[in-house]
Amino acid sequence: GADLEGRLSFPAYAGDGSVFVVSDVSGASGIYRRGEEVALTLASEGRESFLAPTNDGGVVFTRQVDGSSDVFVLGHDGEIAPVAEGPAEQSRAVKTHDGFVLFENDTVLHVGADGARKVLAPDIRLPETAFPALSPDGMWVAWSPAVASGFIGLTRIDDGHTVQLVVAQDAPTDLAFGQGGSQVMLAFVAGGVGVDGFPSLFIADVT
Repeated sequence: GADLEGRLSFPAYAGDGSVFVVSDVSGASGIYRRGEEVALTLASEGRESFLAPTNDGGVVFTRQVDGSSDVFVLGHDGEIAPVAEGPAEQSRAVKTHDGFVLFENDTVLHVGADGARKVLAPDIRLPETAFPALSPDGMWVAWSPAVASGFIGLTRIDDGHTVQLVVAQDAPTDLAFGQGGSQVMLAFVAGGVGVDGFPSLFIADVT
């Protein structure tokens, strides 16, 4: 198919080999899916961002309209359903076994398949661009407290049980899990003080 035009952003790779991406070629926002051909799956007067694929060929995304943001899921059939909306700022959702995990203002929120909402972690340090950090088994979410405390929180999604991973850095952020064989690692950035300061990358073994 033809190449996409306009400013492209927030690509998300789907399990069937296609790629979702946001394009503003029309002057408004649109989510395109590129596989065998380029196809517009959603056109909106809002601004779509933070795309993340679901396990059934759809994509979950954040939509900003008039300064507020909400989360929706676009199914493989083209139907749109709300995940989290309202006066709070909801954004950057990822699919879990039984719903979604996302940021709501400065909290980590779980929204179940039945719409039930549960705060997993209050008063977090909201990352600059990262999604909520889900463990490879989908059972834990990692987060950093808003107040520099020298630890990273690890919370189970099912029962809310939380453990603290002590780190030498006071204010870790932009967390991401990775796995190699049986070893589970958690990467994060920290540091960077002052105009010329740059953060550094750190990796902790959380197996």
